[in-house]
Amino acid sequence: MKTVQEEILLAKMEAIRAAKKRGLRVAFNPAPSDDRARAYPLELVDLLCLNETEAAAMTGRPAADEALGAEKLQLDRRAQAFSQEAGALADHVPGRDRRVQLGWRGIKSQTTHFLPFDPPGPMIGDWELGTDTASIFEVSTPNWSALATIVGSLNYIKDIGVDAIRRHSDPMLKRLQEELPKHGFERLTPPEFQGTYVVFSSEGVGAGFRNALKEAKIYVTAYKNKIRISPTVYNDIGDVDRLLKILCA
Repeated sequence: MKTVQEEILLAKMEAIRAAKKRGLRVAFNPAPSDDRARAYPLELVDLLCLNETEAAAMTGRPAADEALGAEKLQLDRRAQAFSQEAGALADHVPGRDRRVQLGWRGIKSQTTHFLPFDPPGPMIGDWELGTDTASIFEVSTPNWSALATIVGSLNYIKDIGVDAIRRHSDPMLKRLQEELPKHGFERLTPPEFQGTYVVFSSEGVGAGFRNALKEAKIYVTAYKNKIRISPTVYNDIGDVDRLLKILCA
């Protein structure tokens, strides 16, 4: 007779095999882990998410063992993976730490052998892979145009001054906070909010006003039942009044 935990173990193993058979990539967290966790078909797992305790259970080493020291890497907003040192776990899953993507940021140094005056060597060249976070995750060429835009924007804000921008925006934000609730818009942004935008909720506001706002060349973010307004240095109180004329009609 199998215990409930054994049934769960077998179900997880079958799920891994079924996912791999369908060509899916498998991310797996073997929690809760004990000695039986070593029976999982880890050779089918693409992303293994472990904490120190789970790694100890799967390798048979104490959790305090320095060999289990891991650099915690934030792979996305949903999971954290631990990059394990070569040891029992790596031996159990050959090739587990193989890098599968490579780009401009992933190469620390490179030597070519096909141009005039290059040193002799294989046509493909010689290179050294980087090991820092950027080398592992930023596998593509940087978006230089976006970086230039960001630098220009930051310099512009610095030249004007944050306090000056706030003094310019406050009267417009205050007028919106005062007027729109009078016409059925529910305030989602509290009056004491220190940002430079306000958000209101109103049923059907997106479909009801999107065309009119577009025709008036007023650009706000209109969702199905809410609207986000962000007056900036390019606007004045007259722009706010034009917006209110449409929303409060």
